[in-house]
Amino acid sequence: MLYRKAYNDAVGIPSVVVGTHLIQQGIASPDFPEIVYWQQFKSHSEPRLTYANMLQEVYGPQATPLREAQRPPIDWKPDGQDPLEWLLTANLR
Repeated sequence: MLYRKAYNDAVGIPSVVVGTHLIQQGIASPDFPEIVYWQQFKSHSEPRLTYANMLQEVYGPQATPLREAQRPPIDWKPDGQDPLEWLLTANLR
């Protein structure tokens, strides 16, 4: 991630390293799972217009309220991985 951070700094892409991940401004792409892409929009509906049905959910006054979002069970393990265990061990690497 430090290599990508240095590249971003050299070409003027705003970014910050947070733990094992890099948050950077730009259009999302699946190149590296450790990169979280940040995009600034003028309104909450702009991402829906830009990405259409590729989005799972957008929150805002005209969108589905957060309280109605998906609510997985407390013991849900995405891809067989316990999220709490992953969070506790992710920063130890």
